[in-house]
Amino acid sequence: MHQLAVLFVSFVSLVNSLSPKTDLPKILGVAVNPSNAAVLSSTDEKESGQSARLKRLNQLKSLQEKTKESTTEGKVKEKEFKTKVAQIEDTKKQQIVLKIDANIVKLNQKWLAQWEKTLERLSQLLTKIEARGQTLSSQGKDTTDLQTAIESAKQAIEDAEVKLAEQAVKTYIVEITEEKNLGLNVKTTINTFHNDIRNTKESIQIAKKAVTKALASLKEISAKEESNDE
Repeated sequence: MHQLAVLFVSFVSLVNSLSPKTDLPKILGVAVNPSNAAVLSSTDEKESGQSARLKRLNQLKSLQEKTKESTTEGKVKEKEFKTKVAQIEDTKKQQIVLKIDANIVKLNQKWLAQWEKTLERLSQLLTKIEARGQTLSSQGKDTTDLQTAIESAKQAIEDAEVKLAEQAVKTYIVEITEEKNLGLNVKTTINTFHNDIRNTKESIQIAKKAVTKALASLKEISAKEESNDE
């Protein structure tokens, strides 16, 4: 019983350490102030923005289809799990196991939704960066480093989207064997969830850093342009 209580406390600590951010400036690691908005403004961004949104909609549709495929199997496992939990003699243990199971499902859904929004925002920002870069290039500016940074950011976002899709179809159901091994069974499930979520979060952070680098490259070109105008 004590071991399960300790595991529950550890699970709460996991929640706090991996809680996703919702503030875009914090997500990007930079302050998106009015001067940055001016750097990103361009009449070319509408077309590329529509293309990016279409791509995101297609990816979301694919993600939803994969989620549906895993639903049936997940329901069967969840039913078997609840049957085994009901067989546990200690009702307090039952409550802890059920609570951990419910929280894992809730948190996984919450983080998936939040990280989907994060990638959407990063994609939108990168679209603006690319549009502004194209304008600068047409004006004869050297945008070689910027284009390299943009391509790296695109790849990082795509990699993160794959991780997100993989995470969306995963289920975390405690494999209950014997009641004496209940603590170990729960710990194994929590650790698996912890590692998967951390890996997904890391892919989001890589995408964030890549977009931030592209933005910094754009600002550097714009700063040189302003300096030359003086």
